[in-house]
Amino acid sequence: MSINVTDSSTCGFKQGSQLAKLMARMDLIIWDEAPMTHRNCFEAVDRSLRDILRFSDPQSGEKPFGGKTIILGGDFQQILPVQNHINMTYTPLNQISTEKDSWNVKVRIIRMWDAVNVANGNELINLDMIMGTLLHACIRKNFAQRFRPLFNEGCIYAVKNFIVEEYRAKYRPVHNHVKLLFMSTTSVSKIHGVDHSIPQHGFKLADYETITSRYNDVTYLTDVIGRLESIGVIEEINSKALQIDEDFYNNYTRPFIVIVTSTTVKTFRDEYNLSSTSATRVYINLKIPEVSRVLDKLNNVTITEVKELKKERPPIIPDKELALHNRKTIAEIKQMDWKPEIKEVLITCLCNVNRIDTKFGWYKIQIEVFDTTDSTTFIVFDKEAEQLIGKTAKELANMQDEDLKDNMLPREIETIVSK
Repeated sequence: MSINVTDSSTCGFKQGSQLAKLMARMDLIIWDEAPMTHRNCFEAVDRSLRDILRFSDPQSGEKPFGGKTIILGGDFQQILPVQNHINMTYTPLNQISTEKDSWNVKVRIIRMWDAVNVANGNELINLDMIMGTLLHACIRKNFAQRFRPLFNEGCIYAVKNFIVEEYRAKYRPVHNHVKLLFMSTTSVSKIHGVDHSIPQHGFKLADYETITSRYNDVTYLTDVIGRLESIGVIEEINSKALQIDEDFYNNYTRPFIVIVTSTTVKTFRDEYNLSSTSATRVYINLKIPEVSRVLDKLNNVTITEVKELKKERPPIIPDKELALHNRKTIAEIKQMDWKPEIKEVLITCLCNVNRIDTKFGWYKIQIEVFDTTDSTTFIVFDKEAEQLIGKTAKELANMQDEDLKDNMLPREIETIVSK
């Protein structure tokens, strides 16, 4: 009798039944004539065993066939040879929905990165990726080790059996109402050859009006494009490689059209600025239509050399005078109003350090302080931090053990607590 087994079928035994209890006690399954069996049958048994065994072993839901050992027997000479991806039908990414988890898609990995919890020592949350045409895919950390070796940016893959869910979270790197989640049953196979129908790159570039509308709104991350005019001083800290080298503009043809992805929009002194995230990438002079359009607008513009920005320093005040210069209490500082025309003001405050917050690492020292009038939080960095600690950030990084996490304080910083 023929039984129609679909890609969502399961076996008839249920949790708590005698057959389910027997399946839980067995050590070995021998499956004869396996080459003649449709994949839907294997997947149905796999789903069913994971389901009934997860109550006795929570980890079985992540293991093939619930962790049971299976021996497959049969004669492979009785079946036709397998040709990968020949005349295979794929669903376009813009047509997938939450209706099922048996989709089969052909995708290029445009970008891939580790989403981490900065507040917990850069603990891995997901292995994230952008698939063309701009679909966000997530691989939970318990699956990341399994799937990471299978992917390379720029390559094309066939991916099937995954969850499609509505996008409700913030910090969305793409404008899409759904995202893709890998499961334990998700299968991935690399497709060799060239396919120009799938773009090598993909961005959702924001104009100035869109950028300003996202001030302090992190629903969507922002991709931007523009001509590089100036670059600040760059320092490499603790082998955290930057994507722009100090002399990178010597390796590209001017003008330099830069695309920066997945940023958040903030303001400082009434000026908009973009902050990077773990998903941020920097691309220079890509050969794509978006870059060509910017270059066309610059045809009649005089291209100047890239300027190196120098940090502006406040007037140097002798140490003897500094301790009393513009002295204010914490309460007075908190009542001050900042005015746009005042670019920088130097104030001194006599206070005690209560604790150091390592939520954002220790490259910027966030200290909680108090005096007799109030308490607040100061962020100390650059030359002021060097004066306070007696060492530069780079010197501190070189002195630390390799296993020192970002949310752990070097001893030299710990010593300022209670002072």
